[in-house]
Amino acid sequence: MTVKTVGVIGLGNIGNGVASSLARAEKWTVQVWDQDQSKREALDGTPFIQIDRFDKMARQADVIFFVVPSTREILSCLEGEDGIFAHAKSGLVIYDLTTSYPEDSKEVAEKARTFGIQYLDAGTSGGPYRADTGHLLTMVGGEEKAFQATRDVLEPICEHIFYVGPSGAGHTLKLLHNIVCHATTLATAEAGHMAEKVGIS
Repeated sequence: MTVKTVGVIGLGNIGNGVASSLARAEKWTVQVWDQDQSKREALDGTPFIQIDRFDKMARQADVIFFVVPSTREILSCLEGEDGIFAHAKSGLVIYDLTTSYPEDSKEVAEKARTFGIQYLDAGTSGGPYRADTGHLLTMVGGEEKAFQATRDVLEPICEHIFYVGPSGAGHTLKLLHNIVCHATTLATAEAGHMAEKVGIS
């Protein structure tokens, strides 16, 4: 698959870095959108970036990244008369970079397939700094053929890219990753507290 245009919806702390990293690659036209005008304006005039609403993006982009809080915001862009489902070009591939419920992700993937769209749940980790520098980690679930055909679009934004299985697997692994990270943080904090109690510095 030859990708010429990439979309990014959601220009917050992570999405801004994703869009900027894609633009720095100088390989694709990067269409961006956020409901917050100030976030759109922050990228206006950046080389290789153009501001386009998601309905126009759907007609032109080969790949779209969602970098928004949850599945609810994604559905608001996908459904309806002005939504991506109604306007998507044939063969569109969507990457969902959120941390979402795997069952919700699988339902969206099933809906997307009825419109000829491949929807990949790509649980992503790394935070704003790694987004800005193109060093995120992503765990992708969904149709492997669609992933392999568009993997090169992930490379400017991700240092580590893993295909982990069918639809829902990416977001499942992201939740497991969060559990391990949070448990480690709590255990470390508790150990430090105990050490302080007995006078260890």
